[in-house]
Amino acid sequence: MDSLIAPVFPDFKVDSEITVEDGRVQFILLYKFTSVCAATIDCSMPVLDCTQPYITNSTGLPFDDVEHDIQAWKAIENTLVTVLDADGVTTVEGAQFKLTSDQIYQLNECLEWYAEVQHEKALEEQDTRIAEMEI
Repeated sequence: MDSLIAPVFPDFKVDSEITVEDGRVQFILLYKFTSVCAATIDCSMPVLDCTQPYITNSTGLPFDDVEHDIQAWKAIENTLVTVLDADGVTTVEGAQFKLTSDQIYQLNECLEWYAEVQHEKALEEQDTRIAEMEI
C-alpha cells in the first residue's frame, strides 16, 4: 500500500513526552494558539520493534568509544493513529488519522531519545542490584 487516505492534523507538533508499551507508542499532538492556550490530541499507534546504536565510553577518549545495539522503536508512515482523548479539537475517542511526514520525523526523534533513556535506566537498575549484592 503506497498511500493511505485519512484525516491529518498538519499544524500539530509531537510533544516530547512519550511512552512505549506492548508495541504501541502513546504521545500527544499539540497545537499552541497562544502561550497559555493549546489544543491537544492524546494518541496511540503501533510501532516497529528494532534496534539502534548506543555508544559507551569508560575513558572519555574518542578512540575508546564502544558501539552496541539497544532496543528501539520506529513509527512508520501511513500507519493509522488512534485518538485516545482530545481537548480543543473536533475529533472523538477512537477516531483514526495519519501523521504527516514531519510528524513521523518528530515522533521518531522522540522514540530514539526514549530508547536511550530506557536503556540508561535499565543500566542504573542493574548497577544498583549489583551494588546491593556486594553489601
